[in-house]
Amino acid sequence: MREHGPEAIQMLLDAGVDLDAKSDLIRLSFSRDGVVLGEMPGGGGETALMIACRSGRRDNVEALLKLGANTSLRDGWEKSAWDRAKEAGRSDIMELLENFQKKPEGPVISEY
Repeated sequence: MREHGPEAIQMLLDAGVDLDAKSDLIRLSFSRDGVVLGEMPGGGGETALMIACRSGRRDNVEALLKLGANTSLRDGWEKSAWDRAKEAGRSDIMELLENFQKKPEGPVISEY
């Protein structure tokens, strides 16, 4: 059974995968056939969010953002998820990253 898109991401998280982990040995790619794991020689320390942005998978980007993926991390080439979306020509994903606001943790304190 193959999982696709956000369902595959949730399956990996349920298995204990660190959402913001960077890897130099594992390639995680999102394709039409689902999530593909394999060896990557000389890897660049990309996160799942960076890979989803580079692959142009908006559904996966949205799922990762909702699950709390860190948008400020950089890979071995000092590229961010936003940079990877730009390189892929995905202005829609660039805009999604720019407009995404993480919910504040803890109680919301307003100053009156």
